[in-house]
Amino acid sequence: IRYAWLDPWNQNVWDYNIQLSVEAALMGFDEIQYDYIRFPSLEFSPTDKDRLQLMKEGTPEERWANIAEMLKRSQRAINGAGAFLSVDVFGYTAFRPSQLLGQNLQIMAEHTDYISPMVYPSHFSPGEFGFANPAEYPYEVIAASMTAALKQVDGKRALIRPWLQDFT
Repeated sequence: IRYAWLDPWNQNVWDYNIQLSVEAALMGFDEIQYDYIRFPSLEFSPTDKDRLQLMKEGTPEERWANIAEMLKRSQRAINGAGAFLSVDVFGYTAFRPSQLLGQNLQIMAEHTDYISPMVYPSHFSPGEFGFANPAEYPYEVIAASMTAALKQVDGKRALIRPWLQDFT
């Protein structure tokens, strides 16, 4: 097995992660970051579907609501333990919600302190932003992404900060 996924519908998973986060906050960590909180997709291997054991697939709206509820519970507990809650998300969600991954910045921003879109210029396709190779224009790609993300969270609780690429 190359990859393993926990079922995002399973609230026992939520409870375990929240308890672990609170424990870390009580030990003195001032921020707990949920790394790439999302639903699984099948981009890694064609056999992933055979190994995924989700309670249900869910509509995009159900997936967004699922992640929002998990974050709501997490934030209450983590903030109550004296730490901030942050998440990092797929870079394209800076421009629009991801139905497949269940990431919606407008919704997530209500239940987090920081959101970090993983804006990797090398992951954008040729022609995006008007550049044959967006990786050659990191400033422009990151600036456009952050501008788009800020529009989505305007008036919400969370602050936006990029999760930057450290490779070429």
